[in-house]
Amino acid sequence: KTEEEFELTYNIMEGETVTTGQKPDTVLTLEKEYSQTKYQFIFDAKYRLNPGNRTGVLPGPKESDINTMHRYRDSIVFKNNNKYERTVFGAYVLFPYHDEKKFREHKFYKSIKKVNVGAFPFLPNSNQLLTEFIESIINESSLSTHERSPAIIGSDEYYDILAFKKNSVVHNVKTNQNLDFCLQNKIVKIERSQLKILNYTLEYVALYQSKKEFDDNSGIYWIGKVRNIYESSFLKYCPSKRKNTTKDYYVLEVEAWRRLANCIGISRQGIATNVITNDWAIKAATKVEDLFVKSAAEWKENIERNRN
Repeated sequence: KTEEEFELTYNIMEGETVTTGQKPDTVLTLEKEYSQTKYQFIFDAKYRLNPGNRTGVLPGPKESDINTMHRYRDSIVFKNNNKYERTVFGAYVLFPYHDEKKFREHKFYKSIKKVNVGAFPFLPNSNQLLTEFIESIINESSLSTHERSPAIIGSDEYYDILAFKKNSVVHNVKTNQNLDFCLQNKIVKIERSQLKILNYTLEYVALYQSKKEFDDNSGIYWIGKVRNIYESSFLKYCPSKRKNTTKDYYVLEVEAWRRLANCIGISRQGIATNVITNDWAIKAATKVEDLFVKSAAEWKENIERNRN
């Protein structure tokens, strides 16, 4: 129906031999609709059985064979745009065992759902678990297939930085009175002319305390998740015209304020009114200048320059 192609290969050297070549028994390669990626799954026949024992250890494959599946999944790579990428999303032992119902409770069957490495019983009359699995990986979307592979720790943080969404505003609170108002009422008022909010999806707001007004307590200490944004007008006294004038504001309602683990200090550059930035940058910054970074590449360059 989808015009996807499946390819089944047997006993072929897989991947580029960056370290050592790998020659698994059977590799199933799937194409997926709306994706340019080819997804590989390894099924390796092992004719050894761990018979288990009477203390509750179920019959299953040898642990050494499961370790081989980990090696297959992690060591088969191809070069793509000058970087090496793994192409195997799962690797499984096929071993001789008849009781599929009992094997459903085995840790090496449950591990398939957790880390996509495990085992299936495989005999002429014992292949239902494998059949169900192959049907599921064929029928699922490319997104679901991709989610089968365990992520490397730090991946979420890495991709957040890479995206560098402009989803946060740092607001100069000007006075102690304004700071107290924001913290107590969980509200930040920003003049509409100072914030082109329609260009961004604001998720966080942080409060900047200037050196001039706050002295030793200057810097950025507080960040809050934005719950709601609405427009409003307030009367404001204008000394130059000796009268009250109406000004339009964005009102940012905050769920709760959280004190940053480390204050963002002021070294050379301050914030006059507001700065649009990224929430990860706020949480990671050590000085105000860090918040003027415009991209992940610039952030990386700054970090590496400071480290050297």
